Amino acid sequence: MNKKNQPGVVLLFIVLILGGVSLGALLALSRVSIGNISIGLDRQNAWVVREDVRGCLHEVLIWLQADSGYTTTSVTTNGVTCNVAITTPGAGLRDVLVTKTDTSIHYGMRANINVDPVSINTVDESLN
Repeated sequence: MNKKNQPGVVLLFIVLILGGVSLGALLALSRVSIGNISIGLDRQNAWVVREDVRGCLHEVLIWLQADSGYTTTSVTTNGVTCNVAITTPGAGLRDVLVTKTDTSIHYGMRANINVDPVSINTVDESLN
């Protein structure tokens, strides 16, 4: 059997190989882009949760200024509800832990406060 020169077959293989490589590169880049979008959304949600907790802490400070014996397990401000734990480590002192969880994001702030007059001694981020 006699083989003839078939340049069309070589061209077809080149097109298939380049097409496969291009498709693989496109899939890899799209996967990276989707991952970056997900990370960006998580970062945005984390920032919102952080600001919500700060607002709730401010609300607790307002209530403590009005009533030094104020205690609660949650506080709502601007439609946002946060969990609150208030303890008394000593006379005239309050430890306040304000937390909020949104999907997989958990954030909190711990503050040590003098109640008469209301002043903040320390504020720390609390991730658990």
